[in-house]
Order: sequence, then structure tokens, then C-alpha cells
Amino acid sequence: MLRSEPELGYSVAAVVGNNHDDPAWSDIPHSASMTSIPTLAASTGASGILVVPYALSSDTMQRAIMIAANANLHVQVWPGFRGVGSPRLRHVPVSGEAFFYVEPRRNPPWQLAVKRAIDIAVAGTVLALTSPIIGLAALLIKLEDRGPVFHKGDRVGMHGKVFKALKLRSMYVANPAAADAAAADPAALAAINERTDGPLFKVSNDPRVTKVGRFIRASSIDELPQLWNVLCGTMSLVGPRPALPNEAAQFDSDLQRRHSVRPGVTGLWQVEARHNPSFNAYRRLDLRYVDNWSLYLDISILFSTIPSVFSQAIHAFSRSKRQG
Repeated sequence: MLRSEPELGYSVAAVVGNNHDDPAWSDIPHSASMTSIPTLAASTGASGILVVPYALSSDTMQRAIMIAANANLHVQVWPGFRGVGSPRLRHVPVSGEAFFYVEPRRNPPWQLAVKRAIDIAVAGTVLALTSPIIGLAALLIKLEDRGPVFHKGDRVGMHGKVFKALKLRSMYVANPAAADAAAADPAALAAINERTDGPLFKVSNDPRVTKVGRFIRASSIDELPQLWNVLCGTMSLVGPRPALPNEAAQFDSDLQRRHSVRPGVTGLWQVEARHNPSFNAYRRLDLRYVDNWSLYLDISILFSTIPSVFSQAIHAFSRSKRQG
């Protein structure tokens, strides 16, 4: 996780623990002795240690923490609660010992009803306010190559049901398959795919995208029609991004849980790791959203999305002016 998500701000400099054949360890120093922690930290410039408890006995973990603390190193301990978000954790000491209490997952029906009400109210309002922008983008798309304005692509929604997701067309139509990147020949796309650790497709400078398409993609204008999907109930404002059927077919059973909620126009992955091509980040953040959903989480994601979209739109407009 730390290597595939550099935006987290961590760099693994060395590993201390039992010998392991993991190829991720091959290019960094490794020691089996806890007493080597200060020496390794000094030689690599590391400022602290991150303890993974399931790999160590209780006594060994306590010794590692003591050695690091005495060497004035920062110490962080991962409790091993994979998928449990910090809002669900509370520090509840027992007889002075560190214990965590994990809040049970509770999704009262009224919260789901409020989520749906917010979807309808916000999607309807934003769709009405942005209709001139959608109209102008549609006109530019039509003038550029006389092709269709909208693209309707198959996506996997709640409970695995396939629906048609609306978008403003951003690709050339000379090759019909080019209207949907992952529907094209996989072999032809493999050479330019930036996602090398999973089934998803991503490329920064896709040669099949039109000039207008580059701008509406960078500014997220192409996704505004998905607000109609929200009104129809096939999508939500916030949730995991809808996957293509051939992508979803390759998801493991755990990741299939993302289909227990409506897919979203925006989501946790978009606000925390949108430009990270790692499938690991996509998977981790989608499951974190599913396992820790709350109205507060939805609202915080929505408010984080707004400045991000405006920033991207301004950047895209400035870039198009320079290129023009």
C-alpha cells in the first residue's frame, strides 16, 4: 500500500523482521534483528518505524517500540483492522492498557432515505444550473466532428445490475469501439495502459480523445449528464465509480462488495487518489467507503470534490488557451 500510494507521504527505507521472499524487499536493506533499527534508520535517513503487529510476537513488538523510542524515532503501529475507518475507532484503555473499540456498522433506513433525498435535490439543482454548460459542450462536440453528442456505456450498478451511464462523448467515432476505451481490443490498449496492477484502464494522453474531449474530461464536464442517472436512481452523487462489466468480472469476491451500494458520480477514490494509477488504491478506497459509509462521509466527499473540480476546470481552460 505504501509503495503503490506515494501520495500518502511514506517511503519504505528498510524492513526489520523474519526473512521473507517478497520481491518488494529485494531493493531495500533488511535485517532480522530488532537491535538494528537505530543503525538502519541512521544509514537510510528514516525518521521512524511502522509496526505491523501480526508479523511479530507481542514481546518482539514491545521490544521494537522501546528500541525505536529510545533512538528518538517516531513510532506508528498499524492495528491490523483492515477496512475499518478511523471514525469507527475509539481509544478505550482497559486497566491502563491500549485498547480500541470498533463501532458496529449501522445504516439506519432513515439515513439511506436522507441520502436519496440529497441525491435528488442536489442532482436536480446542479443539472438545472449547469444545463447551459452542457448545451455549450454539446454544441462544440457536434461542431468538431458532427458525431453524436452523448455516449451511453454499460456499467455495473447496485447488486450487479448493468445500466446505461450517460456521458458527453469525448472520443472520436471513426472507430465505434473507441467510444468506450475498455470495450476496444485489449491487446491494442495494453501498450498504453497506465494501470499495470489490475483490470482497469487509464491513460493520461489517450490519442482517441478529441480536442473538445480533452477539455471536458479534464474539467469533469463530460460527467455532468450522469446527474440524470442519479435522478433515475441508477447512480448516487457519492459512491464507488461504476465499473465496466468486463472489469467487474475480474474483481475478487471481496471487491464485489462495492456493488452493495449505488455507484457514484464522485467518490473517495476521486478525492484522495484520482491521479494514482494503482489498482490497489482504487480497491482499498472503494472498500473503505463501503465498510465505513455515513452521511458525514458523503458530505465531506462532496465538499472535497467541489474545489477539485473547479481547480481542474481552471487548469484545463488555461491549458487550452495556451495551446490555442
